Amino acid sequence: MDIIRTLLLAMLIQGDGSSAEYSPEEARHFINLRNQSVRSFDVDLSSVTMQYFTTDLPKDFTPSTRLKKKSEFRPLSPEDAISHTSHFHQMFLNDSNGVHPMRRIEVYSDDDKTFLNVLAFDGSNRRVLQPAQETGLIGGPAKDYSVYAGIGEDYLEILGFFYRGQPIVNYFQSPSIKVVKDDSLLLVEAFDGPESGNVPMNGYRIWLDPVRGMCPTQFEHYQVYPKIFNSEEIGGDDVKHVRYKRVIEDFLQLEDNIWVPIKALTTQNKIEWTPGKSGSVKVLKLYDTTAIVNAEKSRWNKGVDEKDFAFDFPPATRVRNELLGVDIVVGKQSAGRNIDELLANAASVIPVDHPRYVKSTIKDKTNWNRLHLLLLLNGAILCACIIYVLMRRHRRRLS
Repeated sequence: MDIIRTLLLAMLIQGDGSSAEYSPEEARHFINLRNQSVRSFDVDLSSVTMQYFTTDLPKDFTPSTRLKKKSEFRPLSPEDAISHTSHFHQMFLNDSNGVHPMRRIEVYSDDDKTFLNVLAFDGSNRRVLQPAQETGLIGGPAKDYSVYAGIGEDYLEILGFFYRGQPIVNYFQSPSIKVVKDDSLLLVEAFDGPESGNVPMNGYRIWLDPVRGMCPTQFEHYQVYPKIFNSEEIGGDDVKHVRYKRVIEDFLQLEDNIWVPIKALTTQNKIEWTPGKSGSVKVLKLYDTTAIVNAEKSRWNKGVDEKDFAFDFPPATRVRNELLGVDIVVGKQSAGRNIDELLANAASVIPVDHPRYVKSTIKDKTNWNRLHLLLLLNGAILCACIIYVLMRRHRRRLS
């Protein structure tokens, strides 16, 4: 690692170097150098998010039109921005092949006094626990980013390992990828370009610091709406509009010249565009998030074990097992860290397709009233038949 860093520094300081470019393979190699330096972490992370918009219900909104009417987006001024605070405990351990790294995210209340929920993935199974609701979940690997998107600031993104659930290097596979010197940093950029056939066209930029062992100092995702597409004017402006930007504001040096970020500012924007209308591209700020790591309560590349990525479900917790399609009510004899033991010692096991989970297919009130009336009529006819039979028997006895 230090040898490679020294060679890179030598290349940078020789001559002007401003036009120096490297191959796509070298660019991806620079990014992967960073990913290999941090094998695990256990961090205490707090964040403050400023929200610059709100959503209002349409003026003609009614319960009957709730599925047809969309909430109206309304920007807020900096003075009216809504503040959100969050506190997380996040753990990470990279497995041998790096395909399914182990993760654990604990979420606490704003005052840090209440444990709200935990999500853990041990490389094979995913566990979720919400203690206040006494509910839990067991499933396989997350299939999309939405599983982690709701947890707030993700330290893997702050590190520069991931973006929107994908390894960061995946965004730099374009043949147009280039690496150039930007002051003392290496700027790696990939842009889809018109050949992608996409509108908008997506671009990604990451700044790597050779002095800090290729630690990213900034990452951007931008979009370009072209003026002309397929020989037609579509109302774009050919400008790189930043949709997502993360700037590292402070670093911590570990041993072996490994640096990690401990403070980051993230900006997320919304880009609006009306096809065919010139000058219609607008950039609206959504969020500014400042994330700070408590270095004294955090550790990197030590003290993290595989057993940290599983946890016990408390007795009486109702756990949805997506792998088996059942709900398990945890018994008192076993807390159930082992999934097989959890099932074997369950207080009860309820199939997900059990009648208590099947909603009535009768949604129209008129149809329900008709069915109710039909049942009453059938009951009345049955009662009349029984009375008729009893009366005939009574008459026969009298005769």
